[in-house]
Amino acid sequence: DELVPFCDSLSKTVNSSFPSVMDESFFVGEERGGLIECNREVVGRNGLWKLKGKKLYAIGVVDEEGKRVKKVKIMGMASQRSDTPDYMRTFLKDMMDKVLFEDWNYQQVKNEVDTLRDSLWSCDVRMLGRPNKASEVSVGARKKLEWVEGGLRGPKPRIHFAVTAALHFNEYRLYHNDLITPKIGNGEKVLVFDLLTDPIRNPLGLDSIALSTNAQTVPDWFENLPFDVRAAQFSIIQAKAENMFEMLDWEFPVQKNAADEVFGY
Repeated sequence: DELVPFCDSLSKTVNSSFPSVMDESFFVGEERGGLIECNREVVGRNGLWKLKGKKLYAIGVVDEEGKRVKKVKIMGMASQRSDTPDYMRTFLKDMMDKVLFEDWNYQQVKNEVDTLRDSLWSCDVRMLGRPNKASEVSVGARKKLEWVEGGLRGPKPRIHFAVTAALHFNEYRLYHNDLITPKIGNGEKVLVFDLLTDPIRNPLGLDSIALSTNAQTVPDWFENLPFDVRAAQFSIIQAKAENMFEMLDWEFPVQKNAADEVFGY
């Protein structure tokens, strides 16, 4: 209750200093200098700020433009990125809410991170994919075909990883003679997956594959591929969580357990 009036008075104090400061610094006169003013936007009980760039922070907001609220305002962190899966965005926002409003410590957050990470061993396969956009799939296909027909001479064509993964999906679709599942076309939003080397389950020897986010069902041949669960655990869970809480120097390394050796796709 004391914090909000203090912040309001602080903005008024700063505004009262502008006329003289603007005149002394830019010789515009105090009348014109008075045109510069600031308004208080939010008041937070606490927050976390990254020092690497602008607008990289999380604030536990208790007052927003004069209205009492209780919410987390996050800018520029992993929970706001388009390449973060929806379920991970929700998880990260929930963890930040716990830290800012319930004062959760490292061990409490780490326990939740470990639980979510372990769940990827037996989850819906789509949880292992990273969102992206496969732009210009047809251009990538042409570049790859020209390189192959040229006897693989010269440097391998540079193709965006999401487009490459989409081409891999289309290749496997033909390999399995799947005439029901639509191929991935230009500009589709996709999930990108890492694959393991396995001559039986991954006979084409591809290292990645995509799946359209518009897919109503997942083909059986797709689910039988050897997905790199550890890679997903790192890129989707660990790296995102560490990005979220790097201001606190929190790291979330993998805990070795029997499930790593026994279970998987």
